[in-house]
Amino acid sequence: MIRGTVSTVISLIFLVFSSCDENNYCVDGKIAGSVLDGDTLHFRRYSDNVFSEVGYTVVRDGEFEFEGFVSEPYVAGIFM
Repeated sequence: MIRGTVSTVISLIFLVFSSCDENNYCVDGKIAGSVLDGDTLHFRRYSDNVFSEVGYTVVRDGEFEFEGFVSEPYVAGIFM
């Protein structure tokens, strides 16, 4: 139950990300209670009805961050 709720919260966090500059992105998040410390989160791009891996990070002290370069906007999500 907790992991399902956390997945929903992580998905919502993605909706509020801000770009670092014109062609780079930064997605930062904090998970209350550090329930996912040590777990890996995956940042995946959605294209042609398929999610493909863009990057991953490990949750440390309840926080995570994704950074990267994009040539154009795309739909993406964060998964456990």
